[in-house]
Amino acid sequence: MLTIEERLERLETRNAVLERRDRLVKRAGSVCLVLACAAGMVGFAASQNQDLKVHSITIIDAQGKPHIRLATDGGRAGIALLDNEGKPHVGLAIRENGAGLAIVGKDGKRRVEVGYNEKGSGLIIRDEEGHDRIDIGSPGGGTYAMVLKDKAGRMRGEIGTSEKGVGVSFHDEQGKMRASLGEGTVPNLGEGAGLWVFDKNGKPRVGAGGNDTNHGIIILDEAGKPASGLPKP
Repeated sequence: MLTIEERLERLETRNAVLERRDRLVKRAGSVCLVLACAAGMVGFAASQNQDLKVHSITIIDAQGKPHIRLATDGGRAGIALLDNEGKPHVGLAIRENGAGLAIVGKDGKRRVEVGYNEKGSGLIIRDEEGHDRIDIGSPGGGTYAMVLKDKAGRMRGEIGTSEKGVGVSFHDEQGKMRASLGEGTVPNLGEGAGLWVFDKNGKPRVGAGGNDTNHGIIILDEAGKPASGLPKP
């Protein structure tokens, strides 16, 4: 028979075991509760199948300054990236008949533009004063060209290609063509390559061209009639 002291010791040991088991049960219950809540949140999130629908959104930084703006209105949609002063530097927009991208300098002047519409596509590069200096585009019909301009907006050089051939032209300060070099249809020669020199009025005065079977040089008067020529069969 156990003594009273032995019985008390066994009871204390049993109570300690029960307390540890009770703590484990409570911890397991807490973990199950957390997992259940998490599962409920996941289910709630999954059930939200509708997007946030607004006309415009502004995204700000930690200091509350706006840096991104998204907006839509009347079939148009766009996004603008802003600097620390809230000025737009990059803009992307779409509309019914086309889309465009613009890069703006700190002075608010557009420096680069890329766009597309039903008439064609193009790239424009501007100087610090906002003048077009380089235009690259395709107006359609298989024609592609790059135009170089001066500060006054006058064409000074052009290179292009089309179904008729490829060519390069040079223009004076008045924007009038003074020389051209191209491949395609050459006057009096047919298909081939040719060089033309123009007077200050933009009229052709000297031409040189050739192809596989014929080549020559022609000089024209002010009326555009041949003054002399050096053909070689």
